[in-house]
Amino acid sequence: MKRVALAFLCVLPSCDSDEAPYEAPEFALPAPDDTFLLGAAGAPQRLFGDAAAPTFATAFAALADDGFNRFVPVFLTDENGAGTDHLTYFLPHAAFPEAVVGPIPSAIMCDGPNNAWTAARGHLQIVLPAYALLMDYPVTEALDPTVVRQRYEAFVRDCLAGDTSQVGGLYLYDEPANNYMTSTCCDGDPDATFTLGNVAVLADMGRDVVGASTMVIEAPTPFFLELVAEPWGIPAADLPGMLETFWTGVAATAPSADVYGFDVYPVDLVTDFATIADHAALGREHAPAAMPIVVLQGFGMADMNIDVGTPGRRPTRSETRALAFLAAIAGVRGIYWYGQSALVLGEAIWDDVREVARDLRRVSGILGLPPLVTNVGASTVEVIARRGDGVTYVVFANTAPVATAITLPLTATAHRVVDVVTGSVVAENVSGEFVLPVAAYDARVLALVD
Repeated sequence: MKRVALAFLCVLPSCDSDEAPYEAPEFALPAPDDTFLLGAAGAPQRLFGDAAAPTFATAFAALADDGFNRFVPVFLTDENGAGTDHLTYFLPHAAFPEAVVGPIPSAIMCDGPNNAWTAARGHLQIVLPAYALLMDYPVTEALDPTVVRQRYEAFVRDCLAGDTSQVGGLYLYDEPANNYMTSTCCDGDPDATFTLGNVAVLADMGRDVVGASTMVIEAPTPFFLELVAEPWGIPAADLPGMLETFWTGVAATAPSADVYGFDVYPVDLVTDFATIADHAALGREHAPAAMPIVVLQGFGMADMNIDVGTPGRRPTRSETRALAFLAAIAGVRGIYWYGQSALVLGEAIWDDVREVARDLRRVSGILGLPPLVTNVGASTVEVIARRGDGVTYVVFANTAPVATAITLPLTATAHRVVDVVTGSVVAENVSGEFVLPVAAYDARVLALVD
Protein backbone atom coordinates (compact mmCIF):
# COMPACT_ATOMS: atom_id res chain seq x y z
CA MET A 1 0.00 0.00 0.00
CA LYS A 2 1.29 3.42 -0.91
CA ARG A 3 1.26 6.01 1.88
CA VAL A 4 0.11 9.46 0.80
CA ALA A 5 0.81 12.60 2.83
CA LEU A 6 -1.99 15.12 2.32
CA ALA A 7 -1.50 18.85 2.64
CA PHE A 8 -4.27 20.83 4.36
CA LEU A 9 -6.38 23.31 2.42
CA CYS A 10 -9.15 24.87 4.49
CA VAL A 11 -12.32 25.92 2.72
CA LEU A 12 -14.78 26.28 5.59
CA PRO A 13 -15.73 29.43 7.57
CA SER A 14 -14.57 27.85 10.84
CA CYS A 15 -11.03 28.00 9.51
CA ASP A 16 -10.86 31.69 10.32
CA SER A 17 -10.15 30.86 13.98
CA ASP A 18 -6.78 31.28 15.62
CA GLU A 19 -6.31 27.55 15.96
CA ALA A 20 -3.38 25.95 14.20
CA PRO A 21 -4.23 24.49 10.78
CA TYR A 22 -5.34 20.89 10.89
CA GLU A 23 -2.65 18.59 9.52
CA ALA A 24 -4.28 15.86 7.46
CA PRO A 25 -3.02 12.45 8.58
CA GLU A 26 -1.73 9.90 6.15
CA PHE A 27 -3.96 7.23 4.69
CA ALA A 28 -3.13 4.33 2.44
CA LEU A 29 -4.13 4.28 -1.20
CA PRO A 30 -4.64 0.81 -2.66
CA ALA A 31 -1.57 -0.30 -4.56
CA PRO A 32 -1.69 0.45 -8.30
CA ASP A 33 -3.26 -2.32 -10.35
CA ASP A 34 -0.65 -3.50 -12.85
CA THR A 35 -3.30 -5.47 -14.75
CA PHE A 36 -5.04 -2.25 -15.76
CA LEU A 37 -3.73 -1.58 -19.27
CA LEU A 38 -2.47 1.88 -20.17
CA GLY A 39 -1.04 1.96 -23.64
CA ALA A 40 0.27 4.28 -26.31
CA ALA A 41 -0.45 3.32 -29.92
CA GLY A 42 2.37 5.33 -31.40
CA ALA A 43 4.43 8.13 -29.92
CA PRO A 44 5.31 11.72 -30.82
CA GLN A 45 8.07 12.16 -33.36
CA ARG A 46 11.51 12.48 -31.75
CA LEU A 47 10.52 10.40 -28.69
CA PHE A 48 12.23 7.40 -30.29
CA GLY A 49 14.89 9.48 -31.99
CA ASP A 50 15.77 9.35 -35.66
CA ALA A 51 14.60 6.22 -37.48
CA ALA A 52 18.17 5.58 -38.60
CA ALA A 53 19.37 5.33 -34.99
CA PRO A 54 16.38 4.96 -32.64
CA THR A 55 16.67 5.44 -28.89
CA PHE A 56 14.13 2.80 -27.91
CA ALA A 57 15.35 2.01 -24.39
CA THR A 58 15.29 5.64 -23.27
CA ALA A 59 11.83 6.16 -24.74
CA PHE A 60 10.36 3.01 -23.21
CA ALA A 61 11.74 3.97 -19.81
CA ALA A 62 10.07 7.38 -20.13
CA LEU A 63 6.75 5.80 -21.11
CA ALA A 64 6.91 3.45 -18.13
CA ASP A 65 7.64 6.37 -15.81
CA ASP A 66 4.45 7.96 -17.12
CA GLY A 67 2.39 4.93 -16.12
CA PHE A 68 2.18 3.14 -19.47
CA ASN A 69 2.57 -0.64 -19.42
CA ARG A 70 1.80 -1.29 -23.11
CA PHE A 71 3.07 0.12 -26.41
CA VAL A 72 1.71 -0.58 -29.88
CA PRO A 73 4.18 0.25 -32.68
CA VAL A 74 1.73 2.10 -34.93
CA PHE A 75 3.66 5.04 -36.36
CA LEU A 76 1.03 6.50 -38.69
CA THR A 77 1.18 10.26 -39.15
CA ASP A 78 -2.10 10.41 -41.05
CA GLU A 79 -5.00 8.12 -41.86
CA ASN A 80 -3.92 7.76 -45.49
CA GLY A 81 -1.02 5.52 -44.52
CA ALA A 82 1.95 7.89 -44.16
CA GLY A 83 4.19 7.37 -41.16
CA THR A 84 7.68 7.29 -39.73
CA ASP A 85 10.09 4.41 -40.41
CA HIS A 86 10.36 2.86 -36.95
CA LEU A 87 8.12 -0.18 -37.43
CA THR A 88 10.72 -2.43 -39.06
CA TYR A 89 12.72 -2.62 -35.81
CA PHE A 90 9.81 -4.58 -34.32
CA LEU A 91 9.53 -7.14 -37.15
CA PRO A 92 11.50 -10.07 -38.60
CA HIS A 93 12.82 -10.26 -42.16
CA ALA A 94 10.13 -12.85 -42.87
CA ALA A 95 7.51 -10.10 -42.74
CA PHE A 96 9.16 -8.50 -45.79
CA PRO A 97 9.86 -11.28 -48.30
CA GLU A 98 12.85 -10.34 -50.41
CA ALA A 99 11.06 -11.51 -53.55
CA VAL A 100 8.40 -8.87 -52.89
CA VAL A 101 10.25 -5.88 -51.42
CA GLY A 102 13.91 -6.63 -52.16
CA PRO A 103 16.71 -7.00 -49.59
CA ILE A 104 16.36 -5.12 -46.29
CA PRO A 105 19.46 -4.53 -44.11
CA SER A 106 19.46 -6.15 -40.69
CA ALA A 107 20.39 -2.78 -39.21
CA ILE A 108 16.75 -1.69 -39.39
CA MET A 109 15.15 -5.04 -38.46
CA CYS A 110 14.53 -6.71 -35.13
CA ASP A 111 17.59 -8.96 -35.52
CA GLY A 112 19.88 -5.93 -35.78
CA PRO A 113 21.57 -3.82 -33.08
CA ASN A 114 18.35 -1.89 -32.29
CA ASN A 115 15.99 -4.67 -31.29
CA ALA A 116 12.97 -2.83 -29.91
CA TRP A 117 11.78 -5.87 -27.94
CA THR A 118 15.04 -6.11 -26.05
CA ALA A 119 15.01 -2.37 -25.39
CA ALA A 120 11.56 -2.63 -23.78
CA ARG A 121 12.61 -5.27 -21.28
CA GLY A 122 12.11 -4.12 -17.71
CA HIS A 123 9.98 -1.17 -18.80
CA LEU A 124 6.77 -2.28 -20.51
CA GLN A 125 5.33 -4.86 -22.88
CA ILE A 126 4.84 -4.40 -26.61
CA VAL A 127 1.67 -5.35 -28.48
CA LEU A 128 2.58 -6.82 -31.86
CA PRO A 129 0.50 -5.66 -34.84
CA ALA A 130 0.08 -9.22 -36.09
CA TYR A 131 -1.20 -8.08 -39.48
CA ALA A 132 2.20 -6.44 -40.07
CA LEU A 133 3.70 -9.91 -40.38
CA LEU A 134 1.63 -10.47 -43.53
CA MET A 135 1.44 -7.13 -45.31
CA ASP A 136 2.47 -8.81 -48.55
CA TYR A 137 -0.85 -10.71 -48.50
CA PRO A 138 -3.94 -8.82 -49.76
CA VAL A 139 -6.64 -8.57 -47.09
CA THR A 140 -9.07 -9.76 -49.76
CA GLU A 141 -7.46 -13.21 -49.89
CA ALA A 142 -7.72 -16.01 -47.34
CA LEU A 143 -4.55 -16.48 -45.35
CA ASP A 144 -2.72 -19.79 -45.54
CA PRO A 145 -2.47 -21.02 -41.92
CA THR A 146 0.91 -22.62 -42.70
CA VAL A 147 2.34 -19.29 -43.83
CA VAL A 148 0.87 -17.54 -40.80
CA ARG A 149 2.51 -20.07 -38.50
CA GLN A 150 5.84 -19.61 -40.27
CA ARG A 151 5.68 -15.84 -39.87
CA TYR A 152 4.88 -16.10 -36.17
CA GLU A 153 7.70 -18.62 -35.69
CA ALA A 154 10.14 -16.27 -37.44
CA PHE A 155 9.01 -13.45 -35.17
CA VAL A 156 9.53 -15.52 -32.01
CA ARG A 157 12.91 -16.79 -33.23
CA ASP A 158 14.41 -13.64 -34.75
CA CYS A 159 12.89 -10.87 -32.63
CA LEU A 160 12.47 -12.56 -29.25
CA ALA A 161 15.16 -15.28 -29.25
CA GLY A 162 12.39 -17.62 -28.13
CA ASP A 163 11.37 -15.57 -25.06
CA THR A 164 7.80 -14.30 -25.54
CA SER A 165 7.51 -12.57 -22.16
CA GLN A 166 7.82 -9.11 -23.73
CA VAL A 167 4.75 -9.64 -25.89
CA GLY A 168 1.85 -7.81 -24.30
CA GLY A 169 -0.66 -8.95 -26.89
CA LEU A 170 -1.30 -9.62 -30.56
CA TYR A 171 -3.20 -6.84 -32.30
CA LEU A 172 -4.88 -8.94 -34.97
CA TYR A 173 -6.36 -6.38 -37.36
CA ASP A 174 -7.36 -2.74 -37.10
CA GLU A 175 -11.14 -2.18 -37.39
CA PRO A 176 -11.88 -5.42 -39.29
CA ALA A 177 -15.69 -5.10 -39.28
CA ASN A 178 -15.45 -1.53 -40.48
CA ASN A 179 -13.06 -2.59 -43.24
CA TYR A 180 -15.45 -5.37 -44.20
CA MET A 181 -18.33 -2.89 -44.40
CA THR A 182 -16.46 -0.32 -46.48
CA SER A 183 -15.04 -2.96 -48.83
CA THR A 184 -18.54 -4.35 -49.33
CA CYS A 185 -20.51 -1.17 -49.80
CA CYS A 186 -18.23 1.60 -50.83
CA ASP A 187 -15.13 0.73 -52.86
CA GLY A 188 -16.91 -0.14 -56.12
CA ASP A 189 -15.11 -3.49 -56.45
CA PRO A 190 -17.22 -6.55 -55.60
CA ASP A 191 -14.11 -8.77 -55.71
CA ALA A 192 -12.19 -6.73 -53.13
CA THR A 193 -13.98 -7.65 -49.93
CA PHE A 194 -12.07 -7.82 -46.65
CA THR A 195 -11.74 -11.48 -45.61
CA LEU A 196 -13.26 -11.77 -42.15
CA GLY A 197 -11.97 -15.30 -41.59
CA ASN A 198 -8.38 -14.07 -41.54
CA VAL A 199 -8.95 -12.60 -38.09
CA ALA A 200 -9.58 -16.03 -36.60
CA VAL A 201 -6.56 -17.50 -38.43
CA LEU A 202 -4.26 -14.84 -36.98
CA ALA A 203 -5.78 -15.38 -33.53
CA ASP A 204 -5.55 -19.17 -33.50
CA MET A 205 -1.99 -19.35 -34.81
CA GLY A 206 -0.89 -16.49 -32.57
CA ARG A 207 -2.17 -18.13 -29.42
CA ASP A 208 -0.55 -21.41 -30.45
CA VAL A 209 2.88 -20.07 -31.43
CA VAL A 210 3.30 -16.92 -29.30
CA GLY A 211 0.97 -17.75 -26.42
CA ALA A 212 -0.15 -14.13 -26.06
CA SER A 213 -3.59 -12.60 -25.69
CA THR A 214 -5.30 -11.35 -28.83
CA MET A 215 -6.72 -7.87 -29.34
CA VAL A 216 -9.26 -6.44 -31.75
CA ILE A 217 -10.16 -2.75 -31.90
CA GLU A 218 -13.25 -1.81 -33.83
CA ALA A 219 -14.39 1.51 -35.25
CA PRO A 220 -17.34 3.35 -33.66
CA THR A 221 -19.08 3.04 -37.01
CA PRO A 222 -22.72 3.68 -36.03
CA PHE A 223 -21.71 6.74 -34.00
CA PHE A 224 -19.43 8.04 -36.74
CA LEU A 225 -21.75 7.38 -39.68
CA GLU A 226 -24.52 9.35 -38.03
CA LEU A 227 -22.22 12.40 -37.97
CA VAL A 228 -20.53 12.14 -41.37
CA ALA A 229 -23.16 10.62 -43.66
CA GLU A 230 -24.53 13.96 -44.82
CA PRO A 231 -21.23 15.87 -45.28
CA TRP A 232 -19.65 12.84 -46.95
CA GLY A 233 -22.60 12.41 -49.32
CA ILE A 234 -23.71 8.98 -48.06
CA PRO A 235 -27.41 8.52 -48.95
CA ALA A 236 -29.60 8.05 -45.90
CA ALA A 237 -31.22 5.06 -47.58
CA ASP A 238 -27.85 3.26 -47.60
CA LEU A 239 -27.22 3.52 -43.87
CA PRO A 240 -29.33 0.59 -42.61
CA GLY A 241 -27.64 -1.84 -45.00
CA MET A 242 -24.19 -0.51 -44.13
CA LEU A 243 -24.82 -0.92 -40.43
CA GLU A 244 -26.19 -4.43 -40.87
CA THR A 245 -22.99 -5.35 -42.71
CA PHE A 246 -20.89 -3.78 -39.97
CA TRP A 247 -22.58 -5.78 -37.22
CA THR A 248 -22.20 -8.94 -39.31
CA GLY A 249 -18.47 -8.23 -39.35
CA VAL A 250 -18.43 -7.66 -35.60
CA ALA A 251 -20.17 -10.97 -34.97
CA ALA A 252 -17.55 -12.75 -37.07
CA THR A 253 -14.45 -11.11 -35.57
CA ALA A 254 -15.18 -10.24 -31.94
CA PRO A 255 -15.00 -13.90 -30.76
CA SER A 256 -11.32 -13.98 -31.78
CA ALA A 257 -10.40 -11.31 -29.23
CA ASP A 258 -9.20 -11.80 -25.68
CA VAL A 259 -9.09 -7.99 -25.42
CA TYR A 260 -11.79 -6.03 -27.26
CA GLY A 261 -12.98 -2.49 -27.60
CA PHE A 262 -13.78 0.46 -29.82
CA ASP A 263 -11.77 3.50 -30.75
CA VAL A 264 -13.88 6.52 -29.85
CA TYR A 265 -12.83 10.00 -30.98
CA PRO A 266 -15.62 12.43 -30.10
CA VAL A 267 -13.59 15.62 -29.69
CA ASP A 268 -14.50 18.12 -32.39
CA LEU A 269 -17.49 16.02 -33.44
CA VAL A 270 -19.76 16.24 -30.38
CA THR A 271 -19.61 18.03 -27.05
CA ASP A 272 -21.33 15.31 -24.99
CA PHE A 273 -18.84 12.54 -24.19
CA ALA A 274 -21.45 10.06 -22.92
CA THR A 275 -20.66 8.00 -26.01
CA ILE A 276 -17.59 6.68 -24.15
CA ALA A 277 -19.80 4.70 -21.76
CA ASP A 278 -22.00 3.58 -24.67
CA HIS A 279 -19.02 2.08 -26.50
CA ALA A 280 -17.67 0.42 -23.37
CA ALA A 281 -21.07 -1.27 -23.07
CA LEU A 282 -21.01 -2.28 -26.75
CA GLY A 283 -17.62 -3.90 -26.24
CA ARG A 284 -18.93 -6.00 -23.35
CA GLU A 285 -22.06 -6.90 -25.32
CA HIS A 286 -20.31 -8.13 -28.45
CA ALA A 287 -17.25 -9.70 -26.79
CA PRO A 288 -18.53 -10.73 -23.35
CA ALA A 289 -15.60 -13.06 -22.66
CA ALA A 290 -12.95 -10.46 -23.53
CA MET A 291 -11.29 -7.79 -21.44
CA PRO A 292 -13.07 -4.50 -22.28
CA ILE A 293 -10.88 -1.59 -23.35
CA VAL A 294 -11.25 1.66 -25.26
CA VAL A 295 -8.94 3.65 -27.54
CA LEU A 296 -9.00 7.44 -27.11
CA GLN A 297 -7.66 10.22 -29.25
CA GLY A 298 -4.20 11.63 -28.74
CA PHE A 299 -4.65 13.87 -31.79
CA GLY A 300 -6.91 16.35 -33.53
CA MET A 301 -8.82 15.38 -36.67
CA ALA A 302 -6.66 17.68 -38.81
CA ASP A 303 -3.48 16.07 -37.43
CA MET A 304 -4.49 12.76 -38.99
CA ASN A 305 -5.99 14.31 -42.15
CA ILE A 306 -9.49 13.22 -41.23
CA ASP A 307 -11.83 15.55 -43.09
CA VAL A 308 -14.33 16.27 -40.33
CA GLY A 309 -14.44 18.80 -37.54
CA THR A 310 -12.56 22.05 -37.20
CA PRO A 311 -9.05 22.21 -38.67
CA GLY A 312 -6.46 22.28 -35.90
CA ARG A 313 -8.84 21.47 -33.05
CA ARG A 314 -7.24 19.13 -30.51
CA PRO A 315 -8.54 17.78 -27.20
CA THR A 316 -7.97 20.19 -24.34
CA ARG A 317 -6.42 19.09 -21.07
CA SER A 318 -9.87 18.88 -19.44
CA GLU A 319 -11.28 16.90 -22.36
CA THR A 320 -8.37 14.46 -22.30
CA ARG A 321 -8.87 13.85 -18.59
CA ALA A 322 -12.65 13.57 -18.86
CA LEU A 323 -12.48 11.02 -21.69
CA ALA A 324 -10.08 8.79 -19.80
CA PHE A 325 -11.87 8.94 -16.47
CA LEU A 326 -15.22 8.34 -18.17
CA ALA A 327 -13.78 5.17 -19.67
CA ALA A 328 -12.51 4.01 -16.28
CA ILE A 329 -15.86 4.77 -14.66
CA ALA A 330 -17.59 2.80 -17.44
CA GLY A 331 -15.67 -0.29 -16.37
CA VAL A 332 -13.03 -0.76 -19.05
CA ARG A 333 -9.87 -2.57 -18.00
CA GLY A 334 -7.58 -0.77 -20.39
CA ILE A 335 -7.14 2.56 -22.13
CA TYR A 336 -4.95 3.19 -25.18
CA TRP A 337 -4.27 6.50 -26.91
CA TYR A 338 -3.82 6.69 -30.67
CA GLY A 339 -2.71 9.33 -33.16
CA GLN A 340 0.15 10.92 -31.25
CA SER A 341 2.64 9.84 -33.94
CA ALA A 342 1.32 12.81 -35.91
CA LEU A 343 2.62 15.08 -33.14
CA VAL A 344 6.08 16.35 -32.32
CA LEU A 345 7.53 15.76 -28.87
CA GLY A 346 6.71 18.60 -26.50
CA GLU A 347 3.25 19.44 -27.79
CA ALA A 348 0.68 20.07 -25.07
CA ILE A 349 -1.72 17.27 -25.95
CA TRP A 350 0.98 14.63 -25.44
CA ASP A 351 1.85 16.12 -22.07
CA ASP A 352 -1.85 15.95 -21.17
CA VAL A 353 -2.01 12.27 -22.14
CA ARG A 354 1.10 11.55 -20.08
CA GLU A 355 -0.38 13.33 -17.09
CA VAL A 356 -3.65 11.43 -17.15
CA ALA A 357 -1.79 8.12 -17.64
CA ARG A 358 0.27 8.83 -14.52
CA ASP A 359 -2.82 9.74 -12.55
CA LEU A 360 -4.77 6.69 -13.70
CA ARG A 361 -1.89 4.38 -12.84
CA ARG A 362 -1.71 5.90 -9.35
CA VAL A 363 -5.44 5.47 -8.63
CA SER A 364 -5.98 2.23 -10.58
CA GLY A 365 -6.11 0.16 -7.40
CA ILE A 366 -9.21 2.06 -6.31
CA LEU A 367 -11.18 0.75 -9.27
CA GLY A 368 -10.99 -2.82 -7.98
CA LEU A 369 -12.30 -2.08 -4.49
CA PRO A 370 -15.80 -3.22 -3.48
CA PRO A 371 -18.43 -1.00 -5.10
CA LEU A 372 -20.93 1.11 -3.24
CA VAL A 373 -24.40 1.66 -4.66
CA THR A 374 -24.89 5.39 -4.77
CA ASN A 375 -26.94 7.92 -6.68
CA VAL A 376 -24.96 11.10 -6.35
CA GLY A 377 -24.53 12.23 -9.93
CA ALA A 378 -26.03 15.08 -11.90
CA SER A 379 -27.52 14.47 -15.33
CA THR A 380 -24.18 14.99 -17.09
CA VAL A 381 -21.89 13.44 -14.46
CA GLU A 382 -20.88 9.78 -14.37
CA VAL A 383 -19.93 8.55 -10.88
CA ILE A 384 -18.74 5.37 -9.19
CA ALA A 385 -17.98 4.87 -5.50
CA ARG A 386 -15.62 2.34 -3.93
CA ARG A 387 -14.88 1.48 -0.29
CA GLY A 388 -11.69 0.29 1.38
CA ASP A 389 -9.85 0.67 4.72
CA GLY A 390 -12.25 3.21 6.20
CA VAL A 391 -12.21 5.40 3.09
CA THR A 392 -14.94 5.93 0.51
CA TYR A 393 -13.58 6.84 -2.91
CA VAL A 394 -15.71 8.73 -5.42
CA VAL A 395 -14.57 8.80 -9.05
CA PHE A 396 -16.51 11.17 -11.27
CA ALA A 397 -16.32 12.86 -14.65
CA ASN A 398 -18.53 15.43 -16.30
CA THR A 399 -19.50 14.38 -19.82
CA ALA A 400 -20.43 17.91 -20.88
CA PRO A 401 -18.93 21.41 -21.25
CA VAL A 402 -21.32 22.85 -18.65
CA ALA A 403 -20.84 23.35 -14.93
CA THR A 404 -23.05 21.43 -12.53
CA ALA A 405 -22.85 19.91 -9.03
CA ILE A 406 -23.04 16.52 -7.32
CA THR A 407 -24.01 15.49 -3.80
CA LEU A 408 -21.38 13.31 -2.15
CA PRO A 409 -22.48 10.12 -0.31
CA LEU A 410 -21.62 11.19 3.25
CA THR A 411 -22.91 9.57 6.42
CA ALA A 412 -23.64 11.24 9.76
CA THR A 413 -19.97 10.77 10.62
CA ALA A 414 -17.73 13.78 10.03
CA HIS A 415 -15.60 13.38 6.93
CA ARG A 416 -12.57 14.94 5.39
CA VAL A 417 -12.89 15.21 1.59
CA VAL A 418 -9.57 14.88 -0.19
CA ASP A 419 -8.66 15.17 -3.87
CA VAL A 420 -6.57 12.02 -4.27
CA VAL A 421 -4.66 13.23 -7.34
CA THR A 422 -3.60 16.64 -6.03
CA GLY A 423 -3.52 15.76 -2.33
CA SER A 424 -5.51 18.90 -1.42
CA VAL A 425 -8.28 18.82 1.15
CA VAL A 426 -11.52 19.92 -0.50
CA ALA A 427 -13.55 20.12 2.72
CA GLU A 428 -13.07 19.33 6.38
CA ASN A 429 -15.45 18.00 9.04
CA VAL A 430 -18.49 17.67 6.76
CA SER A 431 -21.38 15.21 7.02
CA GLY A 432 -24.83 14.58 5.62
CA GLU A 433 -25.40 16.12 2.21
CA PHE A 434 -22.34 17.89 0.83
CA VAL A 435 -22.80 19.56 -2.54
CA LEU A 436 -19.66 19.75 -4.65
CA PRO A 437 -19.42 22.11 -7.65
CA VAL A 438 -18.33 20.32 -10.84
CA ALA A 439 -16.77 22.31 -13.66
CA ALA A 440 -17.12 21.59 -17.37
CA TYR A 441 -15.43 18.25 -18.19
CA ASP A 442 -14.25 18.04 -14.58
CA ALA A 443 -12.80 14.63 -13.70
CA ARG A 444 -11.56 13.78 -10.22
CA VAL A 445 -11.01 11.09 -7.61
CA LEU A 446 -12.07 12.08 -4.10
CA ALA A 447 -11.43 10.27 -0.82
CA LEU A 448 -14.09 10.65 1.87
CA VAL A 449 -12.09 9.85 4.99
CA ASP A 450 -14.06 8.80 8.11
